[in-house]
Amino acid sequence: MPAFPPLLIAEDDAQDMFLFTRLLQATGALHALHIALDGRDAIRLLTPVVGQSRLVAKPAVAFLDVALPEIGGLEVLTWIRQHRELDDLPVVMMATTPDSASIARAARLGAQCFVAKFPGKASMARLLQNAPQFTGRDGVHIFDLPENLLRSHAAKTYYPPR
Repeated sequence: MPAFPPLLIAEDDAQDMFLFTRLLQATGALHALHIALDGRDAIRLLTPVVGQSRLVAKPAVAFLDVALPEIGGLEVLTWIRQHRELDDLPVVMMATTPDSASIARAARLGAQCFVAKFPGKASMARLLQNAPQFTGRDGVHIFDLPENLLRSHAAKTYYPPR
């Protein structure tokens, strides 16, 4: 296993991907990047982890754009939370213009963070620092970050039934 587990980034916009990688670089992140250009790619990249392949490291964090082609980011989040092997995978939803319906749905589906593209350098560094402490179903559900839009939703997050 690498010293730093990879980050899964599901983003279809080349300019946003460039800005996101610059943000990661500014935080000093040393993670390899697994890049998905649509939701189908994101699920394909996570499938070996669900199969408990020892050849593929579980990502430290999954960053999902809400507006992915093929399968949207919220649908990928739904897929992730249906797999026990991914219970401890922190999911950060991203949107250029977040709307309250998407934020509320992400909270209900079990996301840990929802940010407007893109969070500040300090928030991203803090997120990457705290992500390994996320324990899934039995632990903290929402990351305590100033830019986390899920914090404004009083409804407790929950995971969909199996």
